[in-house]
Amino acid sequence: MSVGQGVKRYRELLRMNQRQLAERSGLSQATVSRIEGGQVKNPKFEALGKLATALRVTVDDLVRGPFGPRVGPVSVDHLPDVPVDDAVEILSRYMRLSPRGRDQIRLLLHVLDEHERRERLSKTGGENNAG
Repeated sequence: MSVGQGVKRYRELLRMNQRQLAERSGLSQATVSRIEGGQVKNPKFEALGKLATALRVTVDDLVRGPFGPRVGPVSVDHLPDVPVDDAVEILSRYMRLSPRGRDQIRLLLHVLDEHERRERLSKTGGENNAG
């Protein structure tokens, strides 16, 4: 995902138009449009910071996407038990959180993943069967 695609994705998740993002970020609407459209491939860090603040994400989120290379590409196809509308709502609400709130959600998910991993191990014979 390019920076421009990231800006557009987050803007749309927050249900903002380019004019609203421009107003919140202090950038011109033309600049927002050029970044989203890919005419500006490497925006200045100052512009990225303003966009990230306006979108309530980190610059890292803009550059790498919400899940970055940490977990690879994210597709609703990988969430067969989650209705698409639920997945979109969860991501939308996540994006509205402050960076600290997003960190807390990531920590909570890590704790839940570990809890479920331990439950699976206990059902299959315990830690001794873990790779």
